[in-house]
Amino acid sequence: MQRGFSLVEMAVALAIAGLLVLAAGSLLAWGGSSLQEAELLEAQVFHTDLRERLGKDIRMARQVALLTPTELRLAQPGACVQYLLLAGTLQERRWSGSCSLPGGSPLTWEPFRLPTAGFCALGGGIALLDTPCPGSLMGSQLGLQQPASPQSYSLPPLFVRLR
Repeated sequence: MQRGFSLVEMAVALAIAGLLVLAAGSLLAWGGSSLQEAELLEAQVFHTDLRERLGKDIRMARQVALLTPTELRLAQPGACVQYLLLAGTLQERRWSGSCSLPGGSPLTWEPFRLPTAGFCALGGGIALLDTPCPGSLMGSQLGLQQPASPQSYSLPPLFVRLR
C-alpha cells in the first residue's frame, strides 16, 4: 500500500490550480475595468445634468452677472439663482426678492467636485471650465473628480450662449 501522491498527480493538481488562479485574476481585472467604466458613465451623466440645468437657468435669465470666476448670479422672472464654486464644490441657491442679497439654502451638486473650475464670459456666452479662462474654448476642458477617489475625468467645458 502506497501513501502520498505521485509526481504526475502533483503536476496535474498544480496545473489545475494555476488555471483556476489565472481565471480568477482575469475576472478581477475585468471587474476593475467595469468599475472604471461605471465611474466614467456617472461623470458623464453628472456633466449632462449640470449642462442642462445651467443652460435652462441662463436661458430663462433676464440678467446674467458674472461677479467673479467662482460666482454666477442670474435674475429670472420672480426669482434669483446663484451658482457658487467653493473649495471645488458647486453650490446652487434660489430665492425670490432682490438679487443683490443671496438667500435660500444652498444645494450642493454631488458626487463630483470641480477642483479647478471657474465661470468665464467667453464668445457671447458663459462657460464653466478649468481656469484660468482661455481666449477660446478650443482645447479647454472641465475636470470632474470624486472626493473618495483619486480618479479625475476631463470632459468638454460647459458653454451656454447668451440670448
